[in-house]
Amino acid sequence: MAAPAHVKGWLLTQRHSANGIQQIYVFPERLRVENKDLGHTLIADAKTGKVWVFNDTRKISCCVNWDRFEHSFSQMMSVGGENISKLKWSRTKDSKRTAVAGLPTNCYKAYDEKLYFKRGNGSFIAGSGHMIDVEYTLYVASKIKTSPRLVKVFSEMQTAPTLDGLPLKQTSYFRQHNKLRRFLDTLAAKEISDDKKFWAVPKYKVVPTIADVANITDRSFLEDVMGK
Repeated sequence: MAAPAHVKGWLLTQRHSANGIQQIYVFPERLRVENKDLGHTLIADAKTGKVWVFNDTRKISCCVNWDRFEHSFSQMMSVGGENISKLKWSRTKDSKRTAVAGLPTNCYKAYDEKLYFKRGNGSFIAGSGHMIDVEYTLYVASKIKTSPRLVKVFSEMQTAPTLDGLPLKQTSYFRQHNKLRRFLDTLAAKEISDDKKFWAVPKYKVVPTIADVANITDRSFLEDVMGK
């Protein structure tokens, strides 16, 4: 997996409401995501069509074809009715020309209704729920060039729709409650040179599924359900 040093890519630092802090290495044909909170790393190669996920602490790994990759968190949210990739997303004119961590973006929006509960004592759900309007906004990178396969893999990992660029920032606005939640944000971005060490996959015990390596719970989703 040698990589020529002259190839340029990007190093992004992102905060995700469920995945925590992540370091993302993005190149034209390769992607590496290091999850600092959950302790696992993803490596995806568009040329071979392989996605590896491994955990250095538990010494386990899993490999699947890119078109079979679906993050366990994305599956959980789909069951819970919160998979926003299923919504109808539309490109929106952004008069502010919003930049995220210094990167130019394209802006997309989607709208939905969701069931909202009041929070009782001790954070328990109290009373009957009611429907509220939610406006979702997603900013994707307009200038970072990478394979559409890798955009799909990364979007799955961030539980975002696959659009025309890597997701950089996602918010949801609950109109009746005047509440804005940041689901995904990019804290820093810088251009870097490629290095073969980014793509080294350790020889750990191989387990059957991605979920065996990366198993998480979305804290902010639970807070929204309980009306926090």
